Amino acid sequence: MTDVGKAHLKNLSVLRKATKLIDRELNLSIRGKNEFKEQIYLRILLLLWMTWAECKLNTLLTVPPQVSDVDRKYINENAKSEIDRWLLLLELFIRRRYLDDNRKKPLDRLTLGHTAFTRYSTVREMIERISTYIEIRNRLAHGQWHIALNSNLNAENPQITQSIWKITKTDILVLKRHLIVLGAIINDLISSKSAFENGFDRYLKQLDKAIKQFEGRMDEFRKFLLFKPYYRPIAWDIIQSETE
Repeated sequence: MTDVGKAHLKNLSVLRKATKLIDRELNLSIRGKNEFKEQIYLRILLLLWMTWAECKLNTLLTVPPQVSDVDRKYINENAKSEIDRWLLLLELFIRRRYLDDNRKKPLDRLTLGHTAFTRYSTVREMIERISTYIEIRNRLAHGQWHIALNSNLNAENPQITQSIWKITKTDILVLKRHLIVLGAIINDLISSKSAFENGFDRYLKQLDKAIKQFEGRMDEFRKFLLFKPYYRPIAWDIIQSETE
């Protein structure tokens, strides 16, 4: 492993510790009914998780020996955004595992087969789904913590502003699982075709479970925190492990 790879792994570890620390402070602010603190910690946590995602991508590009200097050069030269880097890494290794590195064939059912194409499409959708969070992360990094602006910085961007205001703790829990699962799937694809195929359904089940248990259920989560330890619905037991 190169020194750069080791640096990315260390950064990844420190960022994960930071998410745990802020997550505990967020829970305390919710229990204390301090809405301002809650909103601040939510923004910090989203910022940290999207920074973790960028660091995870850098780890995937530098730590596995299967990613060569030529691969990294190809991605760096052709990517125009962070989403592009994820998509190019996915495409590069889908072609390597299923098309013998042929970059001319289209990625469709005919060339990949139905199962492989479905997996490829699913992972591609997972990557595209985080684009909104990247936009929010970029706005937060540039000081737009309450009102998001357009790219020219001369008017408000109401869509992103609303996205920032509407973030909840359960959104962060789903985002966390989404990023962890995405990183694991891409890592398996880089490792080998068999690892990708063997772990795919298991990882997607983890994500589906998180979405079912958390998405759109902030009121229930708030009750869980406010009445803890006297009231602990079974459906929220997993929160203990999710927030550690």
